[in-house]
Amino acid sequence: SFANSAVPTDAPINRDMANFVLTSVAQSMEHQFIRTGFDAERRFDLMNAMFRFLLAATLWSAPGMLADTTNPPVILRQPRSVAVRAGEYAALEVLAEGSAPLSYKWIKDDTNTVSTGTPLLQYRSAWTNYSGAYLAIVTNSAGAVTSAVARIDVRPFTPRELRVSGFRTPSADQVVLPIELVAQGDEDRVSGSLLFSTNVLKNPRVATGTGATNAALVVESSAVDAGVLGLQCAWPTGTRAPTGLLSLAEITFDLAPGAFAPNAGLAWTNLPVALEAAGSGTNLLLEPVIVPALVVPDGPPTLDLQSGLFVHTLTLMNHGGDLNGVLILVKGLTNDTLGKPVTVRNSSFNDEGVPGLEYGPVLAGATADLKIEYYVADRRSVPSPAFEIRAGQPSYPYQGDIFPPLDRVSYTNGVFLVEWQTAAKYLYYVQYRSDLVSTNAGWKTSLPAVVGNGKRVQWIDRGPPRTESAPTGQSNRFYRVFLNY
Repeated sequence: SFANSAVPTDAPINRDMANFVLTSVAQSMEHQFIRTGFDAERRFDLMNAMFRFLLAATLWSAPGMLADTTNPPVILRQPRSVAVRAGEYAALEVLAEGSAPLSYKWIKDDTNTVSTGTPLLQYRSAWTNYSGAYLAIVTNSAGAVTSAVARIDVRPFTPRELRVSGFRTPSADQVVLPIELVAQGDEDRVSGSLLFSTNVLKNPRVATGTGATNAALVVESSAVDAGVLGLQCAWPTGTRAPTGLLSLAEITFDLAPGAFAPNAGLAWTNLPVALEAAGSGTNLLLEPVIVPALVVPDGPPTLDLQSGLFVHTLTLMNHGGDLNGVLILVKGLTNDTLGKPVTVRNSSFNDEGVPGLEYGPVLAGATADLKIEYYVADRRSVPSPAFEIRAGQPSYPYQGDIFPPLDRVSYTNGVFLVEWQTAAKYLYYVQYRSDLVSTNAGWKTSLPAVVGNGKRVQWIDRGPPRTESAPTGQSNRFYRVFLNY
């Protein structure tokens, strides 16, 4: 009881540890005083004086031994402002240290809590209403710290695009190119010239699309032998193109014997017909795009017994120039017989409730087999989705500097399996490369991230879109994992 009363209630020390030490000392002193023959009053006076000395000399002069070691959070790296165009990826990140667990809260414009739980605030597809001033509040049991203010500025970005949307092959010797306009409704004229390889595509024939039946489609074919075809679509005076996705034309080519459609080398150019859009005599911003083809097999996804997932193999064919990447939306997924939704396990973003995957970069003429993984709870309901492909920039994360150890990497049945221990709610990104040297250069990051659940997780490399190429036929493949909080 004396040991308990000797420790002040406001002392900056761990009271439980201090009481334990003082009680142990008291018992030892009591036994020693009894052996020396001191009476009870004398023993109490001596113990009182010695306790005061011990408390001052030991506990207060060496607080590191018994003090509560909980450290309040300290910010090591402040979030940095970013500026993006509407629809692009935007992220802010704060780096802090302190006694675990640390909790995070992101505040927009001083009033709105927009995210909690992680030091990374990210928008896969940022829009103009996301613009504002953001700060992070980092908290633990010892206190809280507020970050500096960082801005996300989202500039409006026109979706007006003149694009070639993949291609179709109605027969082995023909290729059909759909020409589309993503219109804003203020266009009265749009034009451009399509460059192609005459070693691959020959004898173009142009048909008016369903979205241009009220417009005049003019074809400029004077440079076809040089591999350039000009198009102009004009709406009658006083009218405009309707808003949305319009089919302007379809161009049918003969495929040269032995040629491969992805080697067509398509590109938009300004000659002989200028690449432009206009409305009421004013030039409008126009983005020329070549969207790769996505070939969907006739057969349905198949159940992979190793992972328990249904796997769909789609073939990506880029008949245009180099692209930063593509975004693939997986539409039309339903519930299984248990009433549970079918999900895309390797989805890396969500567009208004529609799951999607990212892959890139995509080089000119490249082809890749993309593996789409579906989780179906009943293991019986076969997914039958539809797909939409867009040109876009994959949202690769900031490179972390914490690399958890891998517990297992194995190769079986044509795939690599990587296994490691995770912490709950943390993000882990797998990186891979084909050679191992003493530099960080050359590592490629796989999407999507793995969300930690406090248990060991298994990550499977089947090839694209998770990695750039399938592991089969690779002489080496190395892996590491970095922590992104």
